[in-house]
Amino acid sequence: APAVSNDIGNDDTFFYREHAVERGFRSCAAFPLKSGDKSIGVLLIYADETGCFQAEEVRVLNALADDLSFALETALREQERQRAIEALRENERMISTLMGNLPGAAYRSLIDEQWTLEFISEGCLELTGYEPEALTGPGEIIFADLIHPEDREHVRRSVTEAVAAGKRFEMTYRIRTADGEVKWIWERGQGVPGEDGRMRHIEGFMTDVTEKRHMESQFLRAQRLESIGTLA
Repeated sequence: APAVSNDIGNDDTFFYREHAVERGFRSCAAFPLKSGDKSIGVLLIYADETGCFQAEEVRVLNALADDLSFALETALREQERQRAIEALRENERMISTLMGNLPGAAYRSLIDEQWTLEFISEGCLELTGYEPEALTGPGEIIFADLIHPEDREHVRRSVTEAVAAGKRFEMTYRIRTADGEVKWIWERGQGVPGEDGRMRHIEGFMTDVTEKRHMESQFLRAQRLESIGTLA
C-alpha cells in the first residue's frame, strides 16, 4: 500500500531519516509497482519541504504508480510472449528437422470417408512421389487412392477395427507411386480423441519396406527350392 511521510525529520519510523535530512529531504511518498498481486518495485518521490503530499497529490501519484504498474506488467507479458514464441519456433525447427530426417512420413488425418490428410511430413515425396501439398486437405491426390486395390479393404478394416477398440494398428500394404512404381508400406498409428472423447483423428507413421519384402520373398523362394531339391 502507499506510504507517506510529510515530516521526515520528526518521523521516528522513517528508516533513512538521518540520510534523508542530510540531503535536504523533508517529505517522502512511496507507491508500490505491481504485477498482478505481486509487488515488483516501488515509486519513491522526495520533496524538500514538509507537508508536501496531501490527499490530492497522493491520489494523482497513486494513479501514476498504477499506470506504471500496468506498463511494467504489459512489458513483462510481452517479454514472456516473445520467449514463448521463440521457444515455439525452436520446437518447430527441431520437429521439422526430425521429420525431414525420418525414413518415411509422419501424418495426421481426419476420420472421414477419405481419411483426409491434415498433415504429412516431407518424407512423403520420397515415399509416394507427391509433395505434401498435393496430398493434404482438398489436394489433387487422395492418399487412399494410392493404396493397391487388392489391399484397400484390408487397410480400411484394420484401421477401423483398431480405432473402434481404442488400440494401435500396424499393417503392411502396397501403394502405387506417382511414377507408377508399386511399393510396400509399413504403417503404424492410432486414433486421437477430440475434446468430446470421440475419435476425430488418426496419427501415425509410414515407411517403405519394399526392399525388405523382396528379401523376404527371395529367402522364402530359396527355401522352397532347397526343399524341392532335398525331396528330389
